[in-house]
Amino acid sequence: MDKLFKISELILSDHNNGIPFKNLEKPLILSNEDEAYKAQFIFQKNSKRGKIGGYKIALASKVQQQLCSINNPIAGGVFEKEIYKSSKSLNLHNFNSLGIEFEVAFEISQDILPVTLNDKNFEIKNYINTAHSCLELIDDRNA
Repeated sequence: MDKLFKISELILSDHNNGIPFKNLEKPLILSNEDEAYKAQFIFQKNSKRGKIGGYKIALASKVQQQLCSINNPIAGGVFEKEIYKSSKSLNLHNFNSLGIEFEVAFEISQDILPVTLNDKNFEIKNYINTAHSCLELIDDRNA
């Protein structure tokens, strides 16, 4: 766990100091997806950006996955206080390298448990409360 804490601290420090993105180097290279998710959870907790307000699915297309050398979509948390439900002015100086993606967000009416996904009658539309067009702001530190 010490390794994962060090990764979190490195990413936070680099981000806060405007240091361009670089891949992790030994001995901090992550060995698998499970370790990466654990590092993400520690980062979220240590970032002091508040509670998670929702989740996103990233790298959903095969083209995006190939670009990042992975074989499947990945998930990430979205901080509650960084979800804006109406127009919002932001200071560009608060970003190192701002990117914008056009997205679709769904508000889910109830938790979808892993066991639910095994139900042959499962239909995601039954869990969608509302759908929204939205923008995702990405500060990738020139990745």
